[in-house]
Amino acid sequence: MTLLVGVLATRYEPWATTIESYQKPIFLRQKSADVDVVWVYGREQAKNERVELDALTRKIHRDKYWDYLYKLFSWRFVRTSPRRASSELTSKFGYTSEWEMIGAHDLICAVPDSLSTLGLKTTSLFERFLESRHDFLFRTNTSSFLHFDRLKQITDKLDPRALIYGGVKLHIGPVPFVSGAGILLSRSLVTEIMNNHLSNWDHAYMDDQSLGLVVSRVGNVDFVELDRWTFPPRGEDPTLGLLESTLQNDEFHWRCKHSDPQIERKRFETLALAHNLWI
Repeated sequence: MTLLVGVLATRYEPWATTIESYQKPIFLRQKSADVDVVWVYGREQAKNERVELDALTRKIHRDKYWDYLYKLFSWRFVRTSPRRASSELTSKFGYTSEWEMIGAHDLICAVPDSLSTLGLKTTSLFERFLESRHDFLFRTNTSSFLHFDRLKQITDKLDPRALIYGGVKLHIGPVPFVSGAGILLSRSLVTEIMNNHLSNWDHAYMDDQSLGLVVSRVGNVDFVELDRWTFPPRGEDPTLGLLESTLQNDEFHWRCKHSDPQIERKRFETLALAHNLWI
């Protein structure tokens, strides 16, 4: 089986340094004939556009959490059509899912880097994936360290013709979704989403939540539970001995996110050295 790893990326600091100096060297060193990787960036944007978009992002988040609580307590399912935030992204700002490859590993979308546009960046990645020869897509982010061989050992046991949706399961009320730090999708599922369910993508939710809502409409999806090691977001890291225990088993995904970017980068370096992946 072949695998494409897609990383939702950004040019903004502090993440840009983490990507260029840590994640890219580590991931590119693991490339093979069966495993490739792309970073999905937005285009440059004007300052006034970013101010407007940030305001929309805040509004979306208020709406999102209200809807979350509403669904949690009323157990109502989502509405059948995308919400106003989706039309604002496409009409007011003119954003589309158009994209182009710059070099072999950078996918540039026709949208700026923002939390509000992660859904459009994800669907652009889906298009790139379907143009490739790969059987599976693993969509991740800038704070994730991956061991490609171990991930491929998992996908080698799966059928790309099945509707595979895998990762760490969370919920929006009664509706399950996979955490956006690591989403595994088969070619068949991505094809089904892009051909028949893309109009249901609701940008008023975060990208991983909206994808989960879309997947829930597909039906007959095989969910694959995937583990990951999550570092504490603040405070001290776990002892080295505890971390070393994760290096000995089948762990393939470490969430390195931290409020201090220097600590996050140190986590990448520590893991890369432990796996002999540091250049």
